[in-house]
Amino acid sequence: MKIVQIGPYPPPSGGIASHVARLHSVLTKLRYDSTVVDVFNRSGSEDEKKANIQAIRYDGPAPTRLIKTVGTIWRLKPDIIHLHLASMRNFRWIGPLLLAILPRSIQLITLHGGNFVNSHRRLKFIPKLFMNLVFARVNHVVTVNETQKDYLVREFGMNPKNVSTISGFLVPEFRPIVNDELLLAEVVQFKEEFDETCLVIGIPHPEYSFETAIKAFDQLRDLSLGLILQIYNISDPEYLHSIRQMAESRPNTLLIESELNSKETMRLILSARIFLRTTTTDGDSVAVKEAAHLNRQIIATDCSRRPKGCVLFPVHDHQTLAKEIMHALDDPSYGLSSDFETDNAEKLVNLYEQIK
Repeated sequence: MKIVQIGPYPPPSGGIASHVARLHSVLTKLRYDSTVVDVFNRSGSEDEKKANIQAIRYDGPAPTRLIKTVGTIWRLKPDIIHLHLASMRNFRWIGPLLLAILPRSIQLITLHGGNFVNSHRRLKFIPKLFMNLVFARVNHVVTVNETQKDYLVREFGMNPKNVSTISGFLVPEFRPIVNDELLLAEVVQFKEEFDETCLVIGIPHPEYSFETAIKAFDQLRDLSLGLILQIYNISDPEYLHSIRQMAESRPNTLLIESELNSKETMRLILSARIFLRTTTTDGDSVAVKEAAHLNRQIIATDCSRRPKGCVLFPVHDHQTLAKEIMHALDDPSYGLSSDFETDNAEKLVNLYEQIK
């Protein structure tokens, strides 16, 4: 079977890109004919992109990327085209045209982002009607939570049999070890200043609410505790600038790391005492489940279903977050979770076989 995934691919590593890369690896090992086409024109150095030969990557203006993608897929003639989406913003320019122009392969969409439902609700009547018609053309949709599935069935009129809920977390092949020699030098130097560190991972965008973690740490100044922000895919320069300004005013407690690869990211997760998720909306956070996979304590917002055992706090509530961090420091078992799926890759492969 020939499968083409259209979605982000490392670098930079994180979120959907990690999911796509791991699924591609699984399919290749199972001897499927797997190709990834990355058309999302994200951040990451040109040297990194050129060194990455695992995906066909198209940069440049959106129309150019679209034309090249269509040409590539007509040439490959895949059995299944799998489109990965996080937001309506990306889908608006690539989704409808791709689905209309591409060959009549079996078409599958995975909705990863937590803001898909709210974004669709905000559409005006004509764009919303057009979007519903597009989804009616798709053979199958994978959602990462039940809220998305219920919405597609109710608002799009999709047959429940054509919608599956499968978590975006795929177990990584790489398992890091505790070894400061393998961490980035600046991380090691920063960690030496504190007894413990907390980690936040995400895209510099208001939905990730990094400022919630920073404000919580302002209340924990008496503790020997450092905060690391690991960012990727710089999509909102203004927001990033505001976060860097906050970091510059707190040079002794806050470190920002950017554009790490998958192994560096996992080592960073393992090196932190507590993993924080401060998002205002979420689909199914891969990073949270990676932290659970590495047996880290997790404190996350209550905007989405989290693995059992994670400590939850209200969105934007930095005061409650500070209290929960203190509780987690006092109790090493507080926030630990083992309740997450490990067979999601198998579920996706089985789905491919069922719908081919």
